[in-house]
Amino acid sequence: GDKVNFKGGAVRLPIGEAGPYSVVLGSGYGVAANCENKDAALKVLGALAGAKAEQFIAEQGNFPAQKAEQPTFLASLKDEFQKTNLTAAFEAAFEGATAQRVTADWTEVSTAFPQELVSVYSGQSTMKEALESLQSRFGK
Repeated sequence: GDKVNFKGGAVRLPIGEAGPYSVVLGSGYGVAANCENKDAALKVLGALAGAKAEQFIAEQGNFPAQKAEQPTFLASLKDEFQKTNLTAAFEAAFEGATAQRVTADWTEVSTAFPQELVSVYSGQSTMKEALESLQSRFGK
């Protein structure tokens, strides 16, 4: 049905001594180590992430990966109230943003984190326990 069983909302994340910090995640592309034709795969990825594809994505009302196409996305919104509020939200969210640092352990950590959260969602452990488990596994 059309009804959901919860109310949604948004809040700003707390700001620490180093300033605000949050992560914006999205889909990613990659080429497998055992890919038989890496050059062709890289060309496909270049086309998928290129300016023309990103412009098309933005024009369809989907948030693009390329920052240059974000105004195209916002312009594609039909509802003026939504357009005004989303524009303000994105400008505030991206102010002072920096690129995410990725380490050699990134894939292992990014796979382990959601797995730990399953136990929290199911009530088998607390968030504190899940974070302690991750810290003991990856903490230095």
